[in-house]
Amino acid sequence: MFKSLFRKKIEIPSHDENWQVYFSRINNQKASVIVDLNVADIAPVKDLPFVFYLIVPYDSAAEDGLPTMESFKLINEVEDKIAELKDKYTKNLLHVATISMNAERLQMYYCHKISDTEAFLQQVDIAFGERLTYQTDYREDLKWDDFYDLAYPLPFQLEMIKNRSVVKMLIEAGDSLSQARPIHHYLNFVEEKDVADFLEFAEKEGFAIQSKEKEQDGWKVSISRSDYISYEHIDDLCLPLWEKAEAHNGHYDGWESQVISN
Repeated sequence: MFKSLFRKKIEIPSHDENWQVYFSRINNQKASVIVDLNVADIAPVKDLPFVFYLIVPYDSAAEDGLPTMESFKLINEVEDKIAELKDKYTKNLLHVATISMNAERLQMYYCHKISDTEAFLQQVDIAFGERLTYQTDYREDLKWDDFYDLAYPLPFQLEMIKNRSVVKMLIEAGDSLSQARPIHHYLNFVEEKDVADFLEFAEKEGFAIQSKEKEQDGWKVSISRSDYISYEHIDDLCLPLWEKAEAHNGHYDGWESQVISN
């Protein structure tokens, strides 16, 4: 019997990429994580059962092990070239995250089999030669535990990412964030008692109740308060509401603000 000369065609489910960055702690060390959040919509991919790491050290590291501003330009140039080579020479390799910690960049991929990375790594060696030192690591990861345990944010970290996304949109719309303004917060609850307990807390914190509506699947609540917005302080404003809602069996559904143009 002749062995088939044709490789199995792997169909990686398509998804809209959504790359976000946040800070975390891994093995009690500070880490910066760049992750494609929308990979969670397709994970785990049955035909990509191996997690593969391309580990690149960087010279300019701060005391906490993260890259310095001086090193980012070189890191970005290297990673742009690596991404170009990956797209050109490897089909069954999905990049899901990049983790910076302990003076190393760990690019996390999932692949069909480890041999799928050989042509890619050969091209990395050709492109960089001795200018790039790297290591590799891999293991079978059928349930994509590494993606969920190391790369995908915890609920409160996901909320912080969402907060920064809204702040970014305001700035891009021409808002200098120099003025305080009413900020509207939206929440969902199942039981009316939980609504009452949460609103008692909110009013003590100076929030005004904008709406409280009963719907088929529970209660929808809107509160507001005049506050300043900034990248540095938005989590101090929103996370206590998120935590209080969770404590009362509710869900914090985000916030919005009008754009104030100068």
